[in-house]
Amino acid sequence: KMGEHKAGSVLWALEKVVKMHESVYGWDKTVKVSAYALGLASGYAASVKGKGHPLALGLAEAGSHLGMHRVCERLAGGPFGLPAELDNLLNARWTGGWEDRVIARCVQLQSMSMLVYYPLEHLLWANAAVPSLCKLSPKAADAASRVSCFFWSLWILIDMYAVSRRYAELERIRAMLVRRGGLTPQMREAIARKRVDLCFHLFRLIFFLPNAVHWTLPSDSTYLKTGLPARQLIHIFGLAEALTGWIGFFQGRGPSRPACLPSLKSE
Repeated sequence: KMGEHKAGSVLWALEKVVKMHESVYGWDKTVKVSAYALGLASGYAASVKGKGHPLALGLAEAGSHLGMHRVCERLAGGPFGLPAELDNLLNARWTGGWEDRVIARCVQLQSMSMLVYYPLEHLLWANAAVPSLCKLSPKAADAASRVSCFFWSLWILIDMYAVSRRYAELERIRAMLVRRGGLTPQMREAIARKRVDLCFHLFRLIFFLPNAVHWTLPSDSTYLKTGLPARQLIHIFGLAEALTGWIGFFQGRGPSRPACLPSLKSE
């Protein structure tokens, strides 16, 4: 029966993964890990067996198909895409329960940036998937990709600032509880766990940022113009972010405010 397996056992882990994949967002985490892992493996196979080896080409193609699958998920909506971002912009649904109004403004600004990013991503998808209906010149496609990633980079930087505001609110709650003598073991544990949650979220953003900034540069650039090869570093940072996100989701982590914590409005 569901929920009856010993924590840490194989059956328990399998049940958690199945539950995770019931969510479009959770399934996307696994697809992302797989796509970047295949890309990284393809690069290693190419370095050992040669760029034209069938293994290297096959791994790269499989990773590319999974990446395109993720783009199609964002076309479909759900927790991704234009409908969700527009809804958040108008209704501020993604504040996560935090009381700091700046956090609400941050998530709305993030949605504004995505309302530019997603149409450009959809355009680039159509250019790659159905060129007979939507054909961009290489120069136009490169420009659209770079502009979209500029707004993705902006989304990341805004979220980094929002994390700092969440952490600051958490510390204000802790200070209030100390003054009131209400810092119970339960409250202390909730605050400590949320600190770790926010660290997970911040590390995801740190791993996200180099790729986002790199893709704002001309397509023939070395990685961040450092002279280092771009392909493998893109997959290394991408896989690091994907694994951090997957582990965090599996463990039930997130940036939302713990429901058990008291309101600062009563201060």
